[in-house]
Amino acid sequence: SQGEVNPGQRLAVDHTSGAIYTLFQQCPTTVANCNNIVADPKTIHWFLNRSTDGGHTWTLNGSSTGIQVASGQSTQPQPKFGTVNALLGGVNHVAVDPNNSDVDVVFGNRDPKTTNNRLSIVRLTADGNGGLKIGTPHFVTGQVQAALPSLAIAKNSKGTIGILYIVYNGLDQKTGYPTYTANL
Repeated sequence: SQGEVNPGQRLAVDHTSGAIYTLFQQCPTTVANCNNIVADPKTIHWFLNRSTDGGHTWTLNGSSTGIQVASGQSTQPQPKFGTVNALLGGVNHVAVDPNNSDVDVVFGNRDPKTTNNRLSIVRLTADGNGGLKIGTPHFVTGQVQAALPSLAIAKNSKGTIGILYIVYNGLDQKTGYPTYTANL
């Protein structure tokens, strides 16, 4: 990874074709703040790549280094999420739809107006030439401080998508400790 962020690598398998997808993030060193660990916020780019031969070679849409599927602002690793988690493993997850082999990516997407660390999702679909085309990203959380997403897609007629994530609720008034809720 470039810049002062962990690549936050995630893997997903297409059980229909046997393809393996890897999702990872970069904070490009050409963008301001990426070489400064305490800078807030940082611009993060998420990349997806694919292997169809058990990991021997990797290529997606003709690129051996993968394709950029999303971009957003992030406060990783500083300031810490909820005062305790530096999000060193990234704010992202990937899953393959078992019904049609579409690929979904959830990623951290800080709202520049409210400065809330929200989550967005983008779907990639077959382009008809063996590659993937990138859809339009959409927020999946409201105006909350959200992180640590996990994504799953059901093998049913609707391809139901589930996203598990954590929301920071602020400090407990009695103890002063941070409080969180898990959301689905």
